[in-house]
Amino acid sequence: MMVEIICPHCSFQKSVPREKIPSGAKTAVCPRCKQRFEITGLKAGENAGTVEDPGRTPPPWERRSELGIGKGIGESLKGVLFSPSRFFRTAAVAGGIKEPLAFGVLTASLGMMLEICWQGVFRLGDLPSLNKTPLGDFTWGPLIMGIMLLSPLIATIFICIGSLVLHLLLTICRAGRNGFEATLRAVSYSQAAQLWAVIPFLGSFLAGIWLMVVTVISVREIHGVSYVKVIFALLIPFIVMGMTVMAGLISFLISL
Repeated sequence: MMVEIICPHCSFQKSVPREKIPSGAKTAVCPRCKQRFEITGLKAGENAGTVEDPGRTPPPWERRSELGIGKGIGESLKGVLFSPSRFFRTAAVAGGIKEPLAFGVLTASLGMMLEICWQGVFRLGDLPSLNKTPLGDFTWGPLIMGIMLLSPLIATIFICIGSLVLHLLLTICRAGRNGFEATLRAVSYSQAAQLWAVIPFLGSFLAGIWLMVVTVISVREIHGVSYVKVIFALLIPFIVMGMTVMAGLISFLISL
């Protein structure tokens, strides 16, 4: 189990394995600002193996029974949409994947439905009918409705596969220190950014940009690593594709 140590002077934070914290330790020196500070959550004579992660709690969505459904959903959406750094810095890195996955599927599905809805409102009349079928003319309406109904399944597949790939890339960069569940939590709660699709015209573009930004922030905060490692991990597929294309081009030129 990892313990989150946060410097109160410069807000530097680092996840440290419990077993590496000496028994009875009370203070630490920040590697960034060199200031000494008290390690919160440690009691005198207490073994580090019994310390809970300080400053991290389940997101409001996971405390709906305590806060109420409306407040639980509202506070989670507000955190992701307007203050993602604070939201993910204090979000628990463990506690099960069912709740965060449900939140991710719900918000991602709503975002996709909103985008399809706006496309239907502004462009459906311009779309031609599909080819005739034994049942007669088949228009785009039923097809779009079918996609909307399948959006929860699409969202689930996207979140699960995306989390697996992202965590693999983070592992390569030694940035997935809090485990796969933390990565899935980051990806799941980041899906709330897709709700910007509620805005006509620009909503889809804004949702896509903010989803990428929030994903980087969430991974950085929930794993306690640098932005450099997170961005490099996300760029690995593009680097590999670029190198592959370059190698193919060089081989082609040599063959000429």
